[in-house]
Amino acid sequence: MPPLAASRRTLARAIVAASATLSLALLATACGGDSTGPSVTSPPDGATKTLLVDASQQFAYVDLASTAQLVTVDQPASSTAWDMGFFSTTVALNGGASGPADVTAYCVCGNASASDEAVAAMTPQSELADFDRVTAANIPPDGTFQADQPAPAIEGWFTGVPPAVAAAPTNSWIVRYTASPALLAKFRVTAIANATATSPGQVSIEYAAQTAPGGAFGPVVARTVSVGSTPAYVALDATGAGTADAHDLRIEGYTIRLGADAAAVLVESTPFANITADFAASVPAMVFRTDATASVFNEQPWYRYNITNSNPPQIWPTYNVYLVKRGAEVFKVQLIGYYDAAGQSRRVTLRYAQLR
Repeated sequence: MPPLAASRRTLARAIVAASATLSLALLATACGGDSTGPSVTSPPDGATKTLLVDASQQFAYVDLASTAQLVTVDQPASSTAWDMGFFSTTVALNGGASGPADVTAYCVCGNASASDEAVAAMTPQSELADFDRVTAANIPPDGTFQADQPAPAIEGWFTGVPPAVAAAPTNSWIVRYTASPALLAKFRVTAIANATATSPGQVSIEYAAQTAPGGAFGPVVARTVSVGSTPAYVALDATGAGTADAHDLRIEGYTIRLGADAAAVLVESTPFANITADFAASVPAMVFRTDATASVFNEQPWYRYNITNSNPPQIWPTYNVYLVKRGAEVFKVQLIGYYDAAGQSRRVTLRYAQLR
């Protein structure tokens, strides 16, 4: 059987072109424009704008100073054409580990200590006053703004400080691939041997994966890989033999990265043996994390998850106000929604205005 990553690409290949076209169309429709893009009247600097961003399939990029607002970016890591990127609940800034434009942010965080009940009662209209109260006088010194930092989805697979490390086998991860229909897998790290200050040495893992969407997990496979001066690649299939071009896990030093188009969620309370394909399928897609970078929007969260114990679970904005800085320009940004008018998730609405 080919690596799961290769199977995923096979499933996705037929929909790639259609997905790109559909994503652009959804963005245009959600923003009230036609199929060529959102139609936005450019107000003077300082006027409040709102923008609905389709962050459901892939990162969508925003230029806060542009009339068009939404921008197409082929190589975000080397492009200066964007300020903020959105995918599901993840917010990236074009600076630090995410891009070359030196975009940084600061959280005013007026609602950080609000109770869950208070957050559940908040609305875009009720929190407009908080947004309006933030002015140029609230801009802190440049040194308090933060750039993005690396944030892999797989963290907590070992304990201790290198080289005195041990595996954390009670932590397991469910891996979900963004191609539709989705494939699922599970894995955990069971042992580490001969670790050094820079690499974990021999890393033993266990994993199981679907061979077709909706099916049961296959048998559990145990595999040990050597991680030294070069990365080790793992395919979550019967062979486990991943390559640089086709892999599900890349282990480099003390960092595990996912293969392309994959997201993962940590499972701590359910034993590895009890994580079935049905259990994995029941986990909401919105809680899976991609390999990304941590911005202020993630460290000082712009949302809370399922605070009303609803079914299905929901995302609730905290309506904190953030300051986003690029060069001399500073914008205030408030994320005020995660759903569009039809109730579709991963449609993020931001309210923002330029302060200087």
